[in-house]
Amino acid sequence: MPNPFALKQDMAVLLDQLKKTHPAAPEVLRQRLVSRLQFAAQTGRPFPAGSRILDVGCGLGDDVRTLLDLGYDAYGVDVLELWDSDFGLYWEQREKPKGSHLHRLHAVRLPHYQLPFPDAYFDLALSEQLFEHVFNPEEVFSEIARVLKPDAISLHHFPGPNQWMEGHIHVPVPVLCRYKPWVLLWALAGRRSSGQEGFTWKKTYVTNLETMKYCRYPTKGELRRCAARAKVRIDFTEAREIRMRPLGRVSRMMNAMPALLRGVVARALSLFAQRLMVIYGCGRKADSNT
Repeated sequence: MPNPFALKQDMAVLLDQLKKTHPAAPEVLRQRLVSRLQFAAQTGRPFPAGSRILDVGCGLGDDVRTLLDLGYDAYGVDVLELWDSDFGLYWEQREKPKGSHLHRLHAVRLPHYQLPFPDAYFDLALSEQLFEHVFNPEEVFSEIARVLKPDAISLHHFPGPNQWMEGHIHVPVPVLCRYKPWVLLWALAGRRSSGQEGFTWKKTYVTNLETMKYCRYPTKGELRRCAARAKVRIDFTEAREIRMRPLGRVSRMMNAMPALLRGVVARALSLFAQRLMVIYGCGRKADSNT
């Protein structure tokens, strides 16, 4: 089965039917990126200004531009050249990006996934809401680990099958969204995503089925087996991130409870949290504290 992201014409047909969504506020995106950097630094390796960072699945290059503003040597890769020739496939209501940072963005052509960087090149790699769209995880694991320095890590935040709501079609229970009767039920019930305002149940059903072709929700066990075949070490650190979260309602709740309970509560919350996966550079062992 071909990677669906290689079939751009099919993507264009789907996106032409959906309404463009509104982007998140730039400050929200910046704070999210800063939080990821802070968590990465807490894993035991600081990232001073000038550190070389890769944004995997860079989209329009927003995070690369922010990282450059923060003083990092940042680059981005994506299987779609959304900042240029594939801009029409972008799903948010945005203007085509401009700026010198665009020269740091690189398209990785499918089906042969190979990052255009030498071995042991990056101090850190990041991705946000990417791995639920990865259909070639072994290649991606192998390539990310290859371009990381031996003592480097990468952090990847994405939804798993444990989520209550599927974020692309806004139908409950992602693992059930691969089944037509489940998708049909919620289309008939009137459930619509932000891009489906005014859709009939039939149009909703059809576009939801098409959208789900671009999504997959592997379990942690499946991802670990893919990583093992790629000879790459990965780990999952949701509970640790919840304990270390500096802001927000969860942080206030954790700080208000006795220290002995924080670990138990963090592990319980992590069962329903988005994944936070670590990929280790070739030669680095996993952190036993994660």
